[in-house]
Amino acid sequence: MNGLRLGQRQARLVRINQQLSEFYGPLLALMEANQRTFDAFYSDFALAEPSP
Repeated sequence: MNGLRLGQRQARLVRINQQLSEFYGPLLALMEANQRTFDAFYSDFALAEPSP
């Protein structure tokens, strides 16, 4: 009985880990792309002198 419960628990943990990997991988890629875009925008416009 304990072996069955342990196996079920391990299967749930494997599934949760897989779901987290599938979610956070693309999320990290989006965050990296957004950061690079913001950095490029900031370097072009934030340091410019305001026009009178």
